[in-house]
Amino acid sequence: MSKNNGQIHCLRAHPACLDAPDGCKSVLEKFCIYILKGVLLYMRPFSVLTVLILALSVSQPLPARTDSGDDFATALDERMPEWLTKYRVPGAVVSYIQNGEVAWTRTYGLADLSTQKPMSPEMIFNFGSTGKVLTGWGIMRLVEQGKLNLDAPVNQYLKRFQIQSIEYDAQKVTLRRLLSHTAGLTIHGFSDYSQRRQMPTLVEVLNGQNQTDGKVVLFQEPGTGYKYSGGGYVLLQMVIEDVSGEPFDQFMAREVTGPLGMPILNWTWTPELSAIAPVPYGRQQEALGYRQLASQAIGSEITTVPEFARFVAAAVSGANGEPPGRGVLSPETIAAMIKIQPRAQNSGLAYSVTPVKGGAMLNHFGANPGWSAFFSIDSALREGLVMATNSSNGFPLCATVQNLWAVTLYHLNEPPIEQDPYPDTLPTQAVIELALAGLLGLGLVINLAQFRRGLLLKQHVRACRPKMKDLVWVTFWTLLVLYWIYWFYSALPLPLPPSFPDFWRTPQVDMVLGVMLAWVAFSLARAWYPRRINCYSE
Repeated sequence: MSKNNGQIHCLRAHPACLDAPDGCKSVLEKFCIYILKGVLLYMRPFSVLTVLILALSVSQPLPARTDSGDDFATALDERMPEWLTKYRVPGAVVSYIQNGEVAWTRTYGLADLSTQKPMSPEMIFNFGSTGKVLTGWGIMRLVEQGKLNLDAPVNQYLKRFQIQSIEYDAQKVTLRRLLSHTAGLTIHGFSDYSQRRQMPTLVEVLNGQNQTDGKVVLFQEPGTGYKYSGGGYVLLQMVIEDVSGEPFDQFMAREVTGPLGMPILNWTWTPELSAIAPVPYGRQQEALGYRQLASQAIGSEITTVPEFARFVAAAVSGANGEPPGRGVLSPETIAAMIKIQPRAQNSGLAYSVTPVKGGAMLNHFGANPGWSAFFSIDSALREGLVMATNSSNGFPLCATVQNLWAVTLYHLNEPPIEQDPYPDTLPTQAVIELALAGLLGLGLVINLAQFRRGLLLKQHVRACRPKMKDLVWVTFWTLLVLYWIYWFYSALPLPLPPSFPDFWRTPQVDMVLGVMLAWVAFSLARAWYPRRINCYSE
């Protein structure tokens, strides 16, 4: 998950498992609050139809509910085109889980705004922080193998890094608390890097050398309260690697994603993967390129929406009686993962959990620059959905689609709540670049006005050869243009330390380049038309 501010879960089940703005109140949240008799606050009660919980059987296939999935598909087809425009999102893919398996996948909008290429179900997305659930499966796999103890101090498994604190007891930082975000660690999320940059090691990330994100430290006594920490999941990746003796991605492929039948899933962008992915877009619908987090365990997974939906469905019983966990984890382990942990608000082990009648609603949202995604699944009804978009504007759309799904799943007698789009404001980088373009442009306009006046008054006359003094300015502006092109437009590596912030190309970058090119042209004109020309005799 990339670093974002003011994030809270739309279901209020897990304020950090997702990249969501404060105050998001979904219809599903209202339903859960009604069921829980007002445990959560600030929500008005409403009447709902009784949800019929189907009897579960370990040995026999469970009956499917076909009406809600069909109703949701119809409503989604009707509303999605309007919502894509409203939320300034180029495109989206949605897969529906019914009867514990993927029932259908629908595509909406565009994968590439410049070519008008439509979305396709075979396209791959980055799912951001939703991948923390995959990391949780990896940890629990080692627990089942007897190589890890959820309640042992995590320091005993770490070979490259040790959690230290003078004020708090570092030995109370356990795997259980890391998974449920109750370990008392800092750093919500981390910034990512363009493919031109050298990324830091996990140790450097933990020591605060990942751009301006800060050092991962204890800020409160472990086990005393909930605080979402991407830093804790960096530690979980290190645990998996140090205990298994192999890289995170190799371990996950062998022990989790491979056995689950997820051959497409990768953890690092490559040119081959970029060729089958939609273009990721920023808040101004600018193409961002394919960027990478320094830690794979915090949200680097790359796959298709149907494949990720198969993983989400693996947490519940399958259509043919397959048990939760699908043989990778035991049903007992899955049950432990979806149990709300002590002092963890509504967090299980990696999952965000909201209790519902007969089971639990499992959720997670995720976002990195250019990507937004989420999943929700009712463990009792065995119905859910996965959605991914190619836009940094995608979270309000995801939350709105989640609300629509809740209305159709639970047959609620009120329309889905539509979240407000993100404000159409410029990010800090774009504001700085716009100001720079404005200052350079203002200086150019003033100099052009003076130059024009000099031409009219015959103070500037055509020279026999360009004046060397003015050619210095031509060289200066040309070098600036070349540097700007190298920084923002070139594919060549940037020789910068991992701690240096990464910047990507915005529309304002193009404005600055245009103004600097104008300065090059103006400086050339000044060189050929200097003040009081030197090749004319008195």
